[in-house]
Amino acid sequence: MSTMTITWDFDDLEDSIQDGGYQRDPRWPLVEHFLNQLEFRSGGVRLDISDKPGEGAYMLDVTGEEGKYYPTLLYRMADGHSQSRAYDDKSKGTDLVDVRRESYYDCNVIQDFALILRMFKEFYDTGSVSEELLK
Repeated sequence: MSTMTITWDFDDLEDSIQDGGYQRDPRWPLVEHFLNQLEFRSGGVRLDISDKPGEGAYMLDVTGEEGKYYPTLLYRMADGHSQSRAYDDKSKGTDLVDVRRESYYDCNVIQDFALILRMFKEFYDTGSVSEELLK
């Protein structure tokens, strides 16, 4: 059986919320808690199924700030190498957008936080993210 790990990091420390850490086998409310923190703070959240056998998706990562989110889904290929898949909205251009001191194409950046939640919920439940959510 595969083990899921959540990792989070935030650029600022507010109240009693930790600025970074990880936990094995998180329940969905904890994942949702850290994603909700990301809606209002600059940081990142990652779900990782590091010991998932064979090929397929094994990690979903999002970095975000100021209502801009850059999600990445990592796949393990049959040859053992990894390939990343980014969100791709063909209706947006290729202007560069800064998110946490990195530049990404606008077509790969999401401003709909509910979509980030749906991606993470699907990954949490199934271990992957559908093509429909990545477009």
